[in-house]
Amino acid sequence: MGFFDKPVVDCCVCEQQIGVKEKRWRTKDDLFLCSDCQKPFGIINGTRAFTNYTADEMRELVPNRIESNAFWLENRKAVESFEISRNIENILCIDDAAQKWFAVIPKEITIFMDENEKYAIVFDFSDIDEVFVTQGDRVVTSITSTKREKGITKSVVGGLFAGPAGAVIGGMLAKERSESHAIETQKFYVNVGLDGVDAPLVIAVDSEQLAIMLQRAFSSMMPSPVESNQEAPAENSLSPADELRKYKDLLDDDIITQEEFETKKKLLLGL
Repeated sequence: MGFFDKPVVDCCVCEQQIGVKEKRWRTKDDLFLCSDCQKPFGIINGTRAFTNYTADEMRELVPNRIESNAFWLENRKAVESFEISRNIENILCIDDAAQKWFAVIPKEITIFMDENEKYAIVFDFSDIDEVFVTQGDRVVTSITSTKREKGITKSVVGGLFAGPAGAVIGGMLAKERSESHAIETQKFYVNVGLDGVDAPLVIAVDSEQLAIMLQRAFSSMMPSPVESNQEAPAENSLSPADELRKYKDLLDDDIITQEEFETKKKLLLGL
């Protein structure tokens, strides 16, 4: 064995032998990863990239990363072949021919650590289970699909993490249910329940009109949608007059527009 040669060891993931001159990556518990098991993580400088992870953790990370890479490859192909037939306010894009859609949700950062974060996630029409609009603690309206059979799920979206060099995919979608948002924000939230994903995709918009427009677009993609227009009022709900005064204050403070105020006024007064 040469001076710079390393001892022969077995990969802690695939158990194949790592030769004396082959590159290896050390784990937290001083075991090693071979180049084949490192390859799914892309180019990584340094042999200590995985020292925060034990061998047991790497046995989960490697197959997860392989699944993640396959998902993002297919997603990128779907994005590149996507032909927009309907565009709802540059928020929801629909390809009716392919029966696919994606939502454009603003990201807080413009520099992406992972190239895949630049791409919206493309879903099938059949992925939509329900869509409901909320404001604060109030459910404005809800539409549920009669489809309850669980076909291909996107669990990869809901919880798959892609290793030390990757992004938490679930973080791109999984939001807390929007009922927890304070009503004082005056935001409306379009919640899209997805097949195989526990938390809904949440789209925040500034007006009820736009929220309902998006909800109708989502419902048009659902098989046999069933609508419920019964509102679930928040506790200590205000009278129409008090609601109107509240919105007038918001208008005076330039928080909402005159058009939004007039729309709400007609709704509250039943005009």
